[in-house]
Amino acid sequence: MIGIYLVFVAATAFISRDSHQGLVQVRYFAALLLVVAFFGISLSRKKKWPYEAFLLVGSVLAGTIEILGSVWTGDSSEAHGQAAILFVLVTTNTVLRLRPTYAVIALMWGLTSEGLILACAPTALSRKQIFEAAFVLTVSFLTAMANYSQDREARLAFLKFCQKTEMVGSLSRQNQDLALAAQTDSLTGIFNRSSLDNSLRQIWSHPTLSTAECSIIMTDIDHFKSINDRYGHLYGDRVIKRVAHLLSEALRGRDDVIARYGGDEFVLILPNPSVQPALKVAERLRALVELAGLPSLRSDDPDLQGLRATISCGVASGSPDVIADPYILLGEADEALYRAKREGRNLVGERADQTAEAKPSDSVMD
Repeated sequence: MIGIYLVFVAATAFISRDSHQGLVQVRYFAALLLVVAFFGISLSRKKKWPYEAFLLVGSVLAGTIEILGSVWTGDSSEAHGQAAILFVLVTTNTVLRLRPTYAVIALMWGLTSEGLILACAPTALSRKQIFEAAFVLTVSFLTAMANYSQDREARLAFLKFCQKTEMVGSLSRQNQDLALAAQTDSLTGIFNRSSLDNSLRQIWSHPTLSTAECSIIMTDIDHFKSINDRYGHLYGDRVIKRVAHLLSEALRGRDDVIARYGGDEFVLILPNPSVQPALKVAERLRALVELAGLPSLRSDDPDLQGLRATISCGVASGSPDVIADPYILLGEADEALYRAKREGRNLVGERADQTAEAKPSDSVMD
């Protein structure tokens, strides 16, 4: 805008070198003020409204100078002044697309300036002058309406963008929730059987982990069927959640994995340790559950009559590059768990080094 005005000032100064030097000097002074103000606002612009206010004031100032100059010189004052009004309104309301508040201010300036031009007319208004004034007023209102429409479209576009962004964010959160629900057990919040299978496949296919020894601990809550039958399934669910929480808190680090295998059974995967460290971890888990395995008592809880929640553990260790199938190692941990159950429960069993023993009946797993 300033560049266009500078070109206009230079052109009019060249054309009117021998006349109206006072008006030319005023134009140069106004252009200098606009340039200084523009650079000042550009260097310190932190908000939008000072810049828009500068554009409005600069346009109105330039237009006012042209209108007063044409009235002062008396050279085609009406046509020149009306052209200045239309140029300012078209520039501010449609080209620069200032906000509607500034568009209304520019419109009021245009109406006031047109009234000044008509009031300064040397003769009575002719039909042509009335038509020209009506044309200027019509175009002025049209520029204000165009500005409002452009602002409205911009706001609608911004709202649609925000809505789309919110929808994308909501869809992303829903996908994350679905992915989390597919990986975790709904009761305990730990990994489910599917996540356990994925973890085993990743360890057995990892080039580094597959060459190191891996241990699996399978645990089962002792006498859980009796707890369910005697105190109800809701209390049984609380016992499962309590045991799952204790087992999760006892993990060594981020690489260890715990999952609910099904019912009251849990599986822990310990990458890297051999069987002796794994046995120590299993013993720590057993002692922790024995100490604090039952949920905190509530006022409506039944009389537990000295009942304690305990677990039995089965431990198996092996190297993935020797054991081709991870479920072989999982089966060995299961056999070790049966051995601990058969030997009295609340114990830690180790994989047999000799021939596999026959699996006991389901009643042993209670």
